[in-house]
Amino acid sequence: MEIYAPLAARLGIWEMKWQLEDLAFRYLEPEHYKRVAEMLEVKRQVREEYVGQVCQVLKDELARHGIKAEVYGRAKHIYSIYKKIDKYATDGRDMDEIYDLLAVRLLVDTVTDCYTALGIVHGMWRPLTERSMTT
Repeated sequence: MEIYAPLAARLGIWEMKWQLEDLAFRYLEPEHYKRVAEMLEVKRQVREEYVGQVCQVLKDELARHGIKAEVYGRAKHIYSIYKKIDKYATDGRDMDEIYDLLAVRLLVDTVTDCYTALGIVHGMWRPLTERSMTT
């Protein structure tokens, strides 16, 4: 947790970093690991498949509008979710307020394409306007 995961991050090997963090977390904090894993209910593989489907739907819709984009997605890993839960608890908030257990990233060539893509995304999925963008 203190040597190899940070080293993997420094080298840009993110998948290995996440795996190392989750494995170390599982053995260093077994009760917390179990609690987070149970809270998630849905297994990581299922969440990753869902993210893959979302990315494909988004790619297709962007292409339909003539937007050239790279679309990436991932399911957040258990240790990062634990850190988020801990931060939310410190701020007096509940796990139910965590909406970003999945991540999708779009890379486009121009500012115009960026705003067009944002409009497409908002047309496909309703933004949570009541939630602050800084959390």
